[in-house]
Amino acid sequence: MIFAVRENVQAQLAHWAGVTNAQAVRDKTIQCDPYLRPLYNAYVTLRSKFESLQGAPIERIAGLSNFIHQHVKWVNNLVPQGLDLNRLFITMNTGGVQLEQSDILKAALLRKMSQDRHHYDAIWQACENMNNYFERNLRKVFPNANWGRLRYDELATYDRGKFPLEKPARGTNVGMSIAELAATSNRATEKKFVETKVNVDDTDVYCRSIIGFPLLLIHAFRIFQKRKGQTDIETRVIDSQLNRCFSKFLETAAEREVKEFLRCLWEVRYQFDRWVIKWVRTDIESEEHLCLAAVHFDKSKGRLSRKANKMTDLVQLESVRNFSGERSAQYWLTPFLGYLSVEKLTKLSEVEELLEEIDDQLSLATCTQKEASFILIDDDCQNLRDIDEVCEELSTPKGTAFEHYWFQKLEYVLWRRRQADVHLFDPDKLDAYRITSKNSIEHVHPRNEKYDSQIGDESLHSFGNLVLLSPGENSSYSNKPVPVKREDFRAKPRYDALKLAHIFEKKKQEAWDANTIASHQKDMLQFLHHHYVDK
Repeated sequence: MIFAVRENVQAQLAHWAGVTNAQAVRDKTIQCDPYLRPLYNAYVTLRSKFESLQGAPIERIAGLSNFIHQHVKWVNNLVPQGLDLNRLFITMNTGGVQLEQSDILKAALLRKMSQDRHHYDAIWQACENMNNYFERNLRKVFPNANWGRLRYDELATYDRGKFPLEKPARGTNVGMSIAELAATSNRATEKKFVETKVNVDDTDVYCRSIIGFPLLLIHAFRIFQKRKGQTDIETRVIDSQLNRCFSKFLETAAEREVKEFLRCLWEVRYQFDRWVIKWVRTDIESEEHLCLAAVHFDKSKGRLSRKANKMTDLVQLESVRNFSGERSAQYWLTPFLGYLSVEKLTKLSEVEELLEEIDDQLSLATCTQKEASFILIDDDCQNLRDIDEVCEELSTPKGTAFEHYWFQKLEYVLWRRRQADVHLFDPDKLDAYRITSKNSIEHVHPRNEKYDSQIGDESLHSFGNLVLLSPGENSSYSNKPVPVKREDFRAKPRYDALKLAHIFEKKKQEAWDANTIASHQKDMLQFLHHHYVDK
């Protein structure tokens, strides 16, 4: 067998195997060859290990020999004569599905089971596709369930009687044989990647999750650990740490515990799809936006269906959380989903109140966000800053050094009190308003105003003179005078920020000077203070 792109590897393997006339590759070549270098290092390490066993007790040598005999597998693939091996090799390496961290974890968890493995494999399959709604995943994995009668509340927990399963579960991936690879190898290198339309199951809502499956697994595992009275994971809450998060559990968990975790995963995934925002695009929209899609039973289709809801306080607050803090962790999801999966709240007002309480405590916690989020699954944080302390910090001029979260939280507070300030807002613009990703702090009164109008640094860099925008929104205002910015703001079809609406509408008859800035700042900080105190 000859692989044209691996001459050095083949030559070195032949030398190690003692093939007649095989010449060793030079050391300099080894160090420069990205394929040969790790292979050579492994060879040297293994040879050194075996040499160190010379004179060792026979039991130790026998133990190593037995380990190799039991765990090292040799697979001999027979291929049709005349097959282009290089092309087959390329097909084998590019034609399949990339193995993910979660696939490795799944295999390790299922290996713990002596019975019912296919049922728990099906639970995993139903949970892992994050870019479709849970009930749609369930319909594909459990097609024999009575979908004409099942209601959404009945999906909250795994019930083997309600979700009968053929063995194996539908959707299980089956690998390609060598013959199949050979039959397709001639087309593999010519195939181009093209964008295809996703099968949306004849539904009226498209969705994309705000997190991936590995991160959901980590949040579900933290919730499971709390339920069992165990401590939090030691690793960071980040998807790249998935298998490290589960390492100790995999070493000690019994079959019963693994099954309990997978049922917990089901419950967490159900609550995630019921109450957590997704990126959504309906049939009539070209752009995605974050929203919750309500579930209802569609009699004409004979099954559960989704319909995008109007904007709610819950969506706006979840957007604040999604776009601020450590976005790779989304710490708020652990206590939010942990509480919901136990209490199973059904009223929107109750869920909004829950998330407000979680968000308020996370924003004031003196411990780390990771520690606070684990405590908040079933308890309150005891060590919280006073909101007066936060307002005092926000009263200190910091310019672009202000924490972005407080601008986003203020947007939510202004949204929550929109009825009290209804006279300030254009109804259509308010309906179109969304809390979005923003990371650029804009000085309303410019630092370098076009006509050289100046104010003192204390007012210029104060919280009252600042607003959080996207880079594009920020650059559109640039260093224009405040009256020009006001007209640009009012000409836009939607509000860039509700804080700007308060500035340009409430203060429209006043000059934007030190006194007006101080008055606006006082109003904003009072709104924040009342939100935290007047519960």
